[in-house]
Amino acid sequence: QLTTSATNSSNNYDGGSGVSPQQQHPRVPAASRSSKKSHIQITCHTYYDTLFATLQCLGQAHTSLSDYPLARDACSESLRLAWEMALSSSHNLCSSITGAATSAKEKNEPVPLLTDLILRIIRALKRLGKAHLLEQQYTPALECFLPSLELLRSSTETESTLDCASVLGSLGFLYLKLQRCNESSNFLRECLRLYQRNGVDKNDRETRKVQAWLEMAESREDEISGAPPSFLEIPTIVFHDETGDSLGG
Repeated sequence: QLTTSATNSSNNYDGGSGVSPQQQHPRVPAASRSSKKSHIQITCHTYYDTLFATLQCLGQAHTSLSDYPLARDACSESLRLAWEMALSSSHNLCSSITGAATSAKEKNEPVPLLTDLILRIIRALKRLGKAHLLEQQYTPALECFLPSLELLRSSTETESTLDCASVLGSLGFLYLKLQRCNESSNFLRECLRLYQRNGVDKNDRETRKVQAWLEMAESREDEISGAPPSFLEIPTIVFHDETGDSLGG
């Protein structure tokens, strides 16, 4: 009704000129109008790339809000999508990526590489592992961090990056929680080395956090190494006399 009344009023209104709106603004043929519309073409590759980024942001947001089940759902979905983008043999997906690469070459733009697809898997694994770690689900977290580290170390382009440092730091913290201080120290030292190599400031919050974890792991290592072996512990011998009274030996 609102649309009808608005249309009628516009038909009746002559702007004080005595000329009808049709005479002032003659209608443009439908074919001409459609030809002037902007056509935004989104490739399949762009769609999946944007969807992946959105799922990653949702996972991060839910993690920040301590809503870990929803964070895990978003991260799991982003990981599934990352694997599909990297491994799918679908003709449509391959054609769209190939078309994007051809178009990029023609426009002198960067061509999507396999490394980019692998990095999505790595980051999805890392994000999902963090959600598990914050829920104290250590085994699923390990199942995310270890493959992520293996993928990062499989390429010279990624083995010394901040992504690798981040995974090493998470593994160091995880092993510290598992009381495996030796492994924890090794991962945390390597994390700090990569931070330094990538120019991260020593006073950066992340650096100081990892340094604190390392000091904690090293102190626990010293406690364990300073403790006497269990076979040297002297057992308490209890003798029982004829009256039933126990005498501590």
